[in-house]
Amino acid sequence: MKKNAVYGLQVVFGLIVIAAGVAKLAGAGMMVREFEVIGLGQGFRVIFGACEIAGGLLLFVPRLAMLGVAMLACLMVGATGAAIARVADARIQAIPVNGPELAMERTFRIGAAPDDRRRPFRPAGPSGAEDI
Repeated sequence: MKKNAVYGLQVVFGLIVIAAGVAKLAGAGMMVREFEVIGLGQGFRVIFGACEIAGGLLLFVPRLAMLGVAMLACLMVGATGAAIARVADARIQAIPVNGPELAMERTFRIGAAPDDRRRPFRPAGPSGAEDI
């Protein structure tokens, strides 16, 4: 019974991965945009689609299922790494050149106009109440 459940899951995951691979090969709009956003060329979309189809087909053969899982895991790790690298690259480019100076100016109000600064502390008068 347990083996049947495992084989059933392999078939379901295999079908899902094959469907994603076919969508990549067919040039579905979402897949094309995904590879444009990540920054990889459309040639990689075709290669990844073919690898996903091959990995999904390997999931159907019990003796080759582990090879398919390893292949798909490498694809997913690579895709995740490419997406993270693209986001990190976008964040690095978004930081202005004078970012640290700007942060210091805003934090410590260096070069701020006198009206923008806090009111200085005045000690209480002789009666103990502040002069208003």
